[in-house]
Amino acid sequence: MMGKTEELNRLFDIWKKRQSESSVCRKQYFLADGIVDETIFEKEPVRVLFITNEANTKYESHESTTADRREDFRQYMETGKDVWRGKMRLRMSELYKAATGNQNMEAQTAAGHFAVMNLNKSGGSNHTDIQAMKTYCAAFQDLIAEEIRIIDPDLILWCGHGTFFLAVEYLHAEGTKDGSFFFPVGKRKVPLLPIWHTSCYQGKNE
Repeated sequence: MMGKTEELNRLFDIWKKRQSESSVCRKQYFLADGIVDETIFEKEPVRVLFITNEANTKYESHESTTADRREDFRQYMETGKDVWRGKMRLRMSELYKAATGNQNMEAQTAAGHFAVMNLNKSGGSNHTDIQAMKTYCAAFQDLIAEEIRIIDPDLILWCGHGTFFLAVEYLHAEGTKDGSFFFPVGKRKVPLLPIWHTSCYQGKNE
């Protein structure tokens, strides 16, 4: 039986090909992501997926045309050091702890317990181009939905209030009368919560 990591990698092969043939991408760069540690993730009582707009690749080397955010989070698990400007790995780990009630867990340990996903796999800069995000989501919405289906989360945390409309307009998220949102994953409706982006300057680690 194929594991989720293998399923995601096969999906990314299709995605890379589609992206390379598309005119909507600002650069030919593909950043894989998904479940940081599948063995741990599958045992989680609440499987958490963080969705964010796009990776800030402004400061990254593009000597290679591919990279993998899963490896970045695994590196943080090993070292406990987050040298990124926005401290995304540290802050997502702390948010996971708060969302699941695991406040006593070390942040670097928590980094292996969730999944992380960028909508725009071609990367971006430190300021999100909303029009470019709309164009990308329109072009690749089927693949975005398929990645979420494979990950099969129980809770989705959407990083960035300013782009939450994309979930409704392009990814078929559903709202309720009480203001709650759900994302269809197979036959399930998974809670979808908009939160501040981890790189928000007003954000505090605590």
